[in-house]
Amino acid sequence: MEALAAVGLAGNIVQFVDFTYKLFNEAASIHSSQSGLRKGAQDLEVVSQDLKSLCTKLSRNEGVHLPTRNTAPQSALENLARNCLHTAEELLSVIARLKVNRNSRWSSFRAALASISKTSEVEALEKTLDGYRMQMILQLQAMQSDSTSTIFDLLDRLTRQSEQVSVDLTGQISSLKEDVQQTLVALERGLERRNDLIVSPTQSRDETMESISPIDASALGRSLANCEKYGTKIMAYLAVLDSLTFDQMDFRHSSIHKAHERTYEGVFENKIVKWLRSRDLLYWVSGKPGSGKSTLMKYIVGNVHTPAHLRHAIKGQEPIIASYFFWVNGTPLQRSQEGLLQSLLYEIFRQSPESIELALPKTWMSFNTTIRRGQSDRYMWKLSELLAVFHRLVSSAVTAARLCVFIDGLDEYGGDHDDLVDTIRCLNDMQIKICVASRPWNVFAEAYGQTLKRKLYMQDVNRPDIELYVKDKLRDRILGQNALDRTSDAETIMDEIAEKSQGVFLWVFLVVRSLKEGLRNHDRLSQLRARLDAFPNDLEAFFDHIFRSIDQNYRVQVAHMFQVALSSSQPLSPLVYWFQDEQEDDPGMAFNMPLERITDVQFDTRVEQTRIRITGRGKGLLEVNPSNSSTLNPSKGSKEAFFESRVDFLHRTVKDFLMTTNIRDTFVAWQQRDFDASLAICQSSLAVLKCSGGGEQIATTRMSIAVQSIMESAKALELKGETSHIPIMRELERLSQLRSFVSLFGAANEDILVVAVQSDLLNFVHDRLRTSLPPTTNSKLRLLISAQTPEMARIVLACEPPLILDFATQSYLVQKLKREGGHWIVNLNGPREGAAILKEIVKHVYFTTDRNGCVDKSLRTMCKDFGIPDPALMSNNRQRQKEYAKALEAFEKQAEETHTTETNHTATAINNKGFRTRWIKRIFRL
Repeated sequence: MEALAAVGLAGNIVQFVDFTYKLFNEAASIHSSQSGLRKGAQDLEVVSQDLKSLCTKLSRNEGVHLPTRNTAPQSALENLARNCLHTAEELLSVIARLKVNRNSRWSSFRAALASISKTSEVEALEKTLDGYRMQMILQLQAMQSDSTSTIFDLLDRLTRQSEQVSVDLTGQISSLKEDVQQTLVALERGLERRNDLIVSPTQSRDETMESISPIDASALGRSLANCEKYGTKIMAYLAVLDSLTFDQMDFRHSSIHKAHERTYEGVFENKIVKWLRSRDLLYWVSGKPGSGKSTLMKYIVGNVHTPAHLRHAIKGQEPIIASYFFWVNGTPLQRSQEGLLQSLLYEIFRQSPESIELALPKTWMSFNTTIRRGQSDRYMWKLSELLAVFHRLVSSAVTAARLCVFIDGLDEYGGDHDDLVDTIRCLNDMQIKICVASRPWNVFAEAYGQTLKRKLYMQDVNRPDIELYVKDKLRDRILGQNALDRTSDAETIMDEIAEKSQGVFLWVFLVVRSLKEGLRNHDRLSQLRARLDAFPNDLEAFFDHIFRSIDQNYRVQVAHMFQVALSSSQPLSPLVYWFQDEQEDDPGMAFNMPLERITDVQFDTRVEQTRIRITGRGKGLLEVNPSNSSTLNPSKGSKEAFFESRVDFLHRTVKDFLMTTNIRDTFVAWQQRDFDASLAICQSSLAVLKCSGGGEQIATTRMSIAVQSIMESAKALELKGETSHIPIMRELERLSQLRSFVSLFGAANEDILVVAVQSDLLNFVHDRLRTSLPPTTNSKLRLLISAQTPEMARIVLACEPPLILDFATQSYLVQKLKREGGHWIVNLNGPREGAAILKEIVKHVYFTTDRNGCVDKSLRTMCKDFGIPDPALMSNNRQRQKEYAKALEAFEKQAEETHTTETNHTATAINNKGFRTRWIKRIFRL
C-alpha cells in the first residue's frame, strides 16, 4: 500500500501547486471575474474554501505509511506535503485579513496580497511556491523511474496475486497501471513546461501565461489521487480474500482421487441433475464408509455441466458455486464451522468481488483504513460475523438466489454435529441451495433423510460404476495374459469383485490394486481367483489382512511412521518422514546439521525416496498427496511443489482402523523402546526448517506449518510431563534470530516466545522467562495478550518488571484482547476460561486512573461482562493491590458457596449485579 499512498499524496500536492500557481498568475479582478480557476473562484470566500479543501486533503496523508524502499524520496515527499500544508495555512491567514476590506477591489490576488504585505514578502512567497513546483517535478520523475519507484512493482505484485487466487482483477489492475503512467508523464511535462517559461528572462508574466499550452494540472492531480483510492480498493479486495484463507484450506478436496473416466455419469444424470434444475434447496448424499461419497461430490463440483443445470433453476442467472470438504485428519480450523464458512465466502467473493463491499460494510472500511496506514494485522473472524455476512449476501441483488454450496464430510466435523446441522439449516433458510454428504448417522438422517427424492445412498447406485472401473482396469490385462483360458472365467472374476464389494468403492480399489500386482507376476486365472477369495469382505478385516502382511524387517519403521501420522493434527510434509528415518542412525541430527538450503535435486530425491518407502512399507495405507495449490501455479519450482505435498491416510477408514486398541498395542510392541512420536515430529520439523533456510528469505506460510508442528508436538510432550522439547525450542529461538527467518518470526527473538505463549507451552515459557533477561513492558504486554489459559497468564505476570498500564494503554489492551490476541474472548475456550484469565490480569497489573478515579470505560465494560469487580477500586500502590486481590478471592468464595449446585456457579453469581455490588462495598466498607 505504501507506494499507492505516495501516489495519492503526490496527487494532492499537485492540486495545491496548481491552485496556487493559478491564484498568483491569473490576472482577474476579485469579486467580478467569471474566468480563471473556475466560476467565481477569485472571490475571496471561494478561494478560502478551496484552500481549506486542499488543506484537508494534505492533512489526511499525515500518519500514512509511505514506502521505505528509498528513504530520501520518501522523506522529500512527506516534507513537501508538510511544507505545502504550512503555506496553505499561511494563505488562509492572509485571506482572513483581506476579508476585512470587503468593499475593496483588486486586479488580481497578487495585487490584493501586495496591498497588505511588503513586495519582498510577496516575492518570497512566490519563490517558495515555485520551489514546490520544482520539487514536485523531481518527485514525479522519481516515481516513474524503474530503479527507484515501487508503484509499478506493487501493481505487478497485485496482478500476480489476483492470478494466484483466480480473481478477475487483472484487467482492472492493468488499466490502473496505465492511468498512473500516463498521468505521471503528463504532469511532469506540463510542470516542466510551466517552469521553463516562468524562469525565462525574455518574457513578462502575462506573456508567459499566453504561451503556456493548456494543461489542467488539478484534474491530473485529482486523477492521481483517485488512482490511490482505486488501488486501495483492489488491495482491500485481495486482503479480504487473504483474511478468509487458512493453511491447507483446499487440501482435502485436492487429495480426493479424481473419478475414473465415465464413472458417476449415470448417477449425475439420473439423480443429481434433477435436483440441480429444481427449486429444492437441500440434497443429501450418504452411504457406507468408502462408497465414494467424496469422489461424487468432487465430480459434481467440477462438472462443466453443473452451472448450466443450475442456471435453469435460477432463470438464466449465473450461479456462484462454492464447496468445502471436511477432513478428520485436518487442523482444528479445517474441522470447524469457522473454517467451513471462511472457505465458502472465499469461493463466493473470488467469483463475485463486487459483492465484498456490500456484504462487509464495516469490515470493508476497516480493511481500507488498515491498508492505507500500511498495516497488515491478521483479521480474526467470528462465527456470528461470518453468518451475518451470508445474511447480507442473500439480501444483495448481486448474489441473491445465485448461491449453491456443496459440503462434504459432515461426519468429519470436529464439534457437536447438532450445531453443524443448525448452521446448515440457517444457510438453507437464507434460500441458499445446499448439497451435503455424510455417513448415514442418525443425526444426519433425522435432519436430511426424510424426503426420498432429496437423498441417495451410494451403495445403492454405484454398482454400474464399480463394474465399469473393474473392467477398465483388469479386463484387457487378464485376457491378454490368459488368452488360452476361458473368457467366461475372467468375466466371472470381475463380476464377483462387483458383487462382493457391497457398494464399497474403496474395497474395490484395494482388490484391483492387489490383482494388478498378481498380473505383473503373470499369475494364472486360478491364482487370481485365489487372491480374490483370500480378501475379507469387510474393510476393517481387509485392513488387518494388509497390516499383518507387512515385512518384519520394516516393522520398527512402520510403527514409527504410522504413529507420527496419527499424532499430528494435520498431514505432514514428506521430508518430515525422511528425517525421521535418518534420525534412527543419528539421533542428534536435527541439532548438529547446519542451516543450509539443499538443492532442488536433493529435494526431489528425498521426496521420491520418501514416497517409495511409505508405499512399500505401509502397503499403500499412507500416500503422498500433492496439494491443489501446487497446480494453481505451474511455474513453481520443485521446492515449492514439495512444500505443497503432504503424507496422508488413503482414506478415513484407514485412520479409524489404526486407532483401534489392538493396532495401538501392536505399534508399542514393534517400536523402539524410547520412541515418542511427538518428539520425533519436533526433531524432524526442526530439521526441515534448517534445510530450507540459508541464502534466501523463507516462504512464510509454508515454514510456519513446520513451526506449528513443533509447537503442537511440544504441547503434547508437556501434557505427558516431558521436558525433552525445551532444547528444541531453544534451538528454534536461535534460528529465529537469523536474517532468513525474520519473515517468519519478526525482528526480535521474543516473537518465538509469543508463539510459545499462544501454544500454551507452560514449561518452556517458565524456563525461558526465568533464565533469560526480563522482557520489556511492551513485550510483556504482548505476551499477556497472547495467553490462552489463566495458568499461562499467571506465569507471564509473575515475571519482572511489574506491568503498569496507563489510561490509553488500557483501551489498547481491550482492543487487542477482543480482536487479535486473546481468542478466549470470543469463547474459543469458553467464558469461564476467559474470566479466569481476566481475573489474573486485574490481580497482578497496576492500572492508573483518570482525574475522576476511573479506569478506561471499555476495560470496565469487559470486566463487567466477565463478572470481574471494577479495576478502578485498585490504585497504583501494592497495599491497595493486595486488598483488591483479597476482595476478589472473598467474592469468588462467596459465589461458590452460594451456587454450589450450578455447573457454572461462579459465572452465575458474578453476573448478579446486586450480589456483586453488595460484596465489593462490604469488603471495602464503601
